[in-house]
Amino acid sequence: MTSLLNHLFWRLALVGVIAITCSCSPDPVEVQDSNAPRLPYYARANSYCGKGPIENNPVTIPQIGCFLLSTGHSANANFSTHHIEVAVDDSGMEVLKADGSLIKRTNGTPTQTNLDYVKDSGSGIAVCASKSDMETIHRCPAAITVFKRNSDKSILFMVSECLPPEYGLCFLDQENLDYERSRRQGILHWIVASFRL
Repeated sequence: MTSLLNHLFWRLALVGVIAITCSCSPDPVEVQDSNAPRLPYYARANSYCGKGPIENNPVTIPQIGCFLLSTGHSANANFSTHHIEVAVDDSGMEVLKADGSLIKRTNGTPTQTNLDYVKDSGSGIAVCASKSDMETIHRCPAAITVFKRNSDKSILFMVSECLPPEYGLCFLDQENLDYERSRRQGILHWIVASFRL
């Protein structure tokens, strides 16, 4: 119970920080610029998107990190065995597709979308491998979130990757994902070595 409350607290804290960041961040190019000293650390996109530059209108969605799409542009990639396409229409709204089907938000379904393997995450989507994964785990290994809507109608998206088997621990940048994978690998080696004694 304590770990569940702790997990919930940190999720809510992250949502609060993201909300503050989205409401006070200027243009994402300026935010990513490390020479923007007037911005507090939590308001800089590299706090969430990693150290590399944010790709502007990429053709391929990164597996983790951030990317910016302008109106009329789209990007796609495979997540959890499904082909996902993200686009920004002329009005500055995101258009999301999975395996060629338009993702629509719905009420009254377990996923809150028209697809049984794509879950509405509030400000984006979470993509599971299958309906059975979503029913048993209740979490998905990948999520694409709207991070910031800009005045020029472009959208800054954030892609997070969650680690198996429970997909409860998610990362927004490659550096932290790599660190956690190596930490888990070190723990696994220690456990195996302990049984050999």
